[in-house]
Amino acid sequence: MTRYRFLVPGAIILILVGLGRGVDAQDFQKGIEAAARADYAAAVEEWRGLAERGHVPSQYALGYMYEVGRGVPQDHAEAARWYRHAAEKGHFWAQFGLGVLYTSGRGVPRDHDEARHWLNRAAKDAGPEAQFEIGQRYSFGEVAPLDHRLSLEWIRTAAEGGYAPASYQLGLWFSTGVIVHQDNEEAARWTRAAGEQGFAPAQFLLGSWYRDGKIVPADPARAYFWLELAASRGHILAVEARDRLAKEMTSAGLEEVRRFVREWEARRASTP
Repeated sequence: MTRYRFLVPGAIILILVGLGRGVDAQDFQKGIEAAARADYAAAVEEWRGLAERGHVPSQYALGYMYEVGRGVPQDHAEAARWYRHAAEKGHFWAQFGLGVLYTSGRGVPRDHDEARHWLNRAAKDAGPEAQFEIGQRYSFGEVAPLDHRLSLEWIRTAAEGGYAPASYQLGLWFSTGVIVHQDNEEAARWTRAAGEQGFAPAQFLLGSWYRDGKIVPADPARAYFWLELAASRGHILAVEARDRLAKEMTSAGLEEVRRFVREWEARRASTP
């Protein structure tokens, strides 16, 4: 599956269905170029004929233009119609967009069952990043009915797929008892998984836990290790916490931990 992007001022459309080759792909690209220079009417003109011939990315793109009212009058019913064409053929963003419309009742009757159907199909067809996004939406009830069970399901799936922000989110939930039962061991496991992927917020959180003896036993050396990693990635709070902790450690202890940090970074840099 190939990812294509084109920019519309105020939005980024991600098209997750391969364009293939030939005239359709070339004409679709003309629409992308027109949208990028804010000539939305020309973009719609390029995509409409393609969409009517069954070109999936064009169906999604046309639906999006109807949803936001660029190049055509805003028309949520038309947006839903074109989204459905692409969604039924497996286009993730079209499935997502159709689910959002069912949630809000724009262009289609408000229907939470249909919203869940399309959002869940989108999550199944997508990768970890999109699964995390959909899980977050269920968590906050922003564009989907509030559903903590589905939120946990999709964020866990994303975490198991190796997406660091999802692992970090699970770690937070397990540490606080939000959505899931509080579990220090699970909190540390998921947060460490994110930290080992280089995710600075998780590294800062681990460092703070080891410093304060929360969630994990207090360990100044481990605390400095994780804070140093987060600080090296520009995490401002980690810089401050690391520098305060350094004043409480011996020079020999600091040098040893810094050596571990260098070795960790070297191993990570050499990993494909």
